[in-house]
Amino acid sequence: MPEVVVKGTKIHYLKENSRISNPDLRILFIHGGGGNASLWHKVMEELAKEYEPLAISLPGHGESWGEGMNSISAYREFLKDFFDALGLEKVILAGNMLMLEAPHGLSKVIHNFIRSLPNP
Repeated sequence: MPEVVVKGTKIHYLKENSRISNPDLRILFIHGGGGNASLWHKVMEELAKEYEPLAISLPGHGESWGEGMNSISAYREFLKDFFDALGLEKVILAGNMLMLEAPHGLSKVIHNFIRSLPNP
């Protein structure tokens, strides 16, 4: 599982080898409480036919270091830092409906990172 250091914390994520190379078609899957990136593995395999899927294990989940955060705004700031650490410019966000509250809030602050959001 690849990893990246985000503000001093080692974060693990999954990256499925895509059959295409198009940064406009990157999808980042975000798990809910108690989950981790591996929940999205099968979905990512299938989507790799048409997209570049990634899935993150948030801090304190899976093999990621650190502790879980206690607010949506903390996750919002963390996701911005994660995007920066990976050099992501545009992503499609997908995942657990509760955690998607963080991306929706995120889009208000750093809308230039968000290519698409699900319609809840």
